Amino acid sequence: MKYCPKCHSEYQDSATICADCQTPLVDYVPFCKKCDGDIGERDIFCPHCGVLLTERITNDNDVPECEDHPSQPAVGMCVVCGKPICRDSVQQIGGKFFCRDDSHVKLYHDYALLYRTSTEYEAAMIKANLEGTGIPVSVFSQSDHVYFVTMGDLAVVNIMVPKTRIHEAEELLKNLLASKPPFGDETTESDDKETGDGQG
Repeated sequence: MKYCPKCHSEYQDSATICADCQTPLVDYVPFCKKCDGDIGERDIFCPHCGVLLTERITNDNDVPECEDHPSQPAVGMCVVCGKPICRDSVQQIGGKFFCRDDSHVKLYHDYALLYRTSTEYEAAMIKANLEGTGIPVSVFSQSDHVYFVTMGDLAVVNIMVPKTRIHEAEELLKNLLASKPPFGDETTESDDKETGDGQG
């Protein structure tokens, strides 16, 4: 089957373009079956709710281990820090997975996702520019965790700002990304980064 990554419609393999929104179809399920959030082709966890995408695991040995309990398989990741967590380590609040660090739950309620990238250099540059205008920024990278150390550009870096400053930050980020090139001479693939929608 093929799917539309924009409206999530399902098509036969012979189709190439979504009849409703004219978006090119993809040959993987581009949305989370738990929360309906958009997911990338290489995602193993849903970046919106944190659930492990079990349908993408073809071998039981490929299931990531919990960072707190290495002998236990992860059932999801913390939506703030990206830490793989098992059933004994997970907190589920509002349909989202969090690790046992309660500060991450508070952060999630007080902060909004501004931008998601796989490039830590880009995240650092965005952080520096926003903090230069007085906007607090928190950056969390999956590559900080054991499971993601060897995953290269598959690791996700989340850039979060206070919800009260999200619209200001979005406007600054828009202008920042519109510059050519955005950060020195380094560029990133467009499918490696995602702008947040201001939702927490």
